[in-house]
Amino acid sequence: MVFLSFLLGVIIIILSYFFGVKKPNKEKLTPYESGMPLLDESRKKLSIKYFIVGLFFLIFDVEIVFLYPLATLRDNFEKFILIEVIVFLIMVILTYFYLLKEKAFKWED
Repeated sequence: MVFLSFLLGVIIIILSYFFGVKKPNKEKLTPYESGMPLLDESRKKLSIKYFIVGLFFLIFDVEIVFLYPLATLRDNFEKFILIEVIVFLIMVILTYFYLLKEKAFKWED
């Protein structure tokens, strides 16, 4: 089955190469085939702050993902689970205060 699907994909590509309509022009050969001229250089340096904000979002979003199932277990909450939740929350709060101390949330340079 895998071989047949691979073979079918190759046959479709070959047939489209030979029988497909080819009308290249100046607009189609430009980048992105949009026909619009480029506004500026495509190789720009991006600020690392965008990636740092993305990492902060992941860190604090994953925290919610871990805490939600524990919130649904409120009837069966044992002491061990309570201690784990407290340790986890202390670690997240310490991380937050460390980021505040390092001024990681400040957008200006």
